[in-house]
Amino acid sequence: MTKASISEGPRSTTNRVRGDYDKVMGGVDRFRAAGLPLSVSAVVMRSLLDALPFTYQIADVIGAGKLKLIHPIRKGNGLHMDDREFLSLDESAELFERLRTLRETHEWTPALRMTTWTPNTEGYSIPALPRGHDTHAGIRAREPQSARPQVALVVTL
Repeated sequence: MTKASISEGPRSTTNRVRGDYDKVMGGVDRFRAAGLPLSVSAVVMRSLLDALPFTYQIADVIGAGKLKLIHPIRKGNGLHMDDREFLSLDESAELFERLRTLRETHEWTPALRMTTWTPNTEGYSIPALPRGHDTHAGIRAREPQSARPQVALVVTL
């Protein structure tokens, strides 16, 4: 499954948060033209909540199999984030329910997944990029390609 990070939503949000929306979507179009299955991931921050329904709709339009919402952790880029950007578990549950309801209302097809991190449940996520670099924490993948059962590509153009 190829994972496309559409960077938290519509054009203005992606351009502000991650990079050039048109380049990202151009890459998504090339993946689709090659017949690769897509999955969409997006980071959940309070300042991006209004964009997430649009992210879900984009995932549906491009034929993604799922939308995975990932809460930031207090490591790497998240280490210096304003505390107000982090959602509580209750707020996360409300968001998930709101998006699930929108999915039913609009008949969006991608599955919805959410990964929540708190100080008690904190984990990690390392995107595997073509050059083996993690843009978020400066970590380099060390295991040989053959040892990886499945590689997810996070598109962050």
